[in-house]
Amino acid sequence: MYNLYLQYCQENNIQNPVKESFYRFIFTTQFNLRFKRPHTDTCTICDILENKINNDNNPEVVNDSKIQKEIHLRKAEQARSAKKDVKKLDKDNPNTVNAICFDLEKTLSTPVLTCSKVFYLRQLWTYNFAIHNLANDQASMFMWHEGEASRGSQEIGSCLLRYVQQLPNSVEHIIAFSDNAGGQNKNNNIIKFWRHIAQTTSICRIDHKFLISGHSYMEFDQDFGLIEKSKKKNQYVFVPDDWSKIVAQASRKFTVVRMRNEDFLSVEQMKKEIKDSIPGIRNIQWFRLEKDKPNILQYKNTLNEEMDFVHFDLRKQKKGPSKYAI
Repeated sequence: MYNLYLQYCQENNIQNPVKESFYRFIFTTQFNLRFKRPHTDTCTICDILENKINNDNNPEVVNDSKIQKEIHLRKAEQARSAKKDVKKLDKDNPNTVNAICFDLEKTLSTPVLTCSKVFYLRQLWTYNFAIHNLANDQASMFMWHEGEASRGSQEIGSCLLRYVQQLPNSVEHIIAFSDNAGGQNKNNNIIKFWRHIAQTTSICRIDHKFLISGHSYMEFDQDFGLIEKSKKKNQYVFVPDDWSKIVAQASRKFTVVRMRNEDFLSVEQMKKEIKDSIPGIRNIQWFRLEKDKPNILQYKNTLNEEMDFVHFDLRKQKKGPSKYAI
């Protein structure tokens, strides 16, 4: 801030700017301002229910809120336990099982300069999609900028496809964890990509599990933290490829995969044969696709292993063999 003050004085021909010590004294004593670390992200559902429990005058509402919160917390614990079990399964079967979690990092602006005027200009966004292997803690970082592609579900699916294509042919089972973001992770396009992967690669079964929002701490959160630390060591970013270097330098366990325009695929052709929507998809916590059941989506609204899957036929009502392109 003091540097910005000096720049302001220079631009406005203000003579004899005050020293930094005096600037600091005025800032800390004359203004009710301070720098503070942001609070840790909290769960929206927990906050709403806790507010009702503490402030609602209706005993029935309070009791109902307590029950809802207890169920919510049990589901969150069940999700954490499920991920822990899957991680052990992958470590015990590294040749046939691949357990991952994935998410898109916050957008990275280009360029990054010390000039304050850059803050007010339209910048180019660079995207980083992280896939973290739960067994060995290796992470693949798929990077591109907005001039090459957007950051929707089809771009996410394209990155997942490319990740699977580089796996050994011995891998038959993928177990993926993500948050509940409907626009990117839980939607019909992702299901179509998983279906395509199951039919065109060595993968025989795909399980995609969704953690509870607000309680979904995953390994890539730490990965993104390492990238933030690496960014602080690099004062300038001029082009998107500079971000790739920063990410690669953040950890020896990171592999940067540079996505190009031709790497992004579309599932639009599947719309001719695959249903456009899945009923109750917002409540789904686990869905499964298998190679020997190409048109069946198996899903359930819990991560409980003992509960049965619901079977949903993905095909539109149309005669003839299934043919699709991607």
